[in-house]
Amino acid sequence: MEMYDRLLSTSIWRRKIESLEQEMAAREVYINSIKRVLTGNPQTSSDVTKDVSIRQEAAVPVPRIKEDSLLRWPMKTTNLL
Repeated sequence: MEMYDRLLSTSIWRRKIESLEQEMAAREVYINSIKRVLTGNPQTSSDVTKDVSIRQEAAVPVPRIKEDSLLRWPMKTTNLL
């Protein structure tokens, strides 16, 4: 049990550290943006996108269920009027 507690504690600390790192990076972007505004340097589109990490996840299709069509039916009939 002690080993499990250590692993759990380590995992919690890792998440906290990662969260703080993300917050620091966001603040750095914010401060750099403020500096650009104060110095009159325009921000280009490449400046905007270089600080952003984009993660695209694939959509997982969900099978239709009976309730889905029952919920849609009143909407379809209302639109016909």
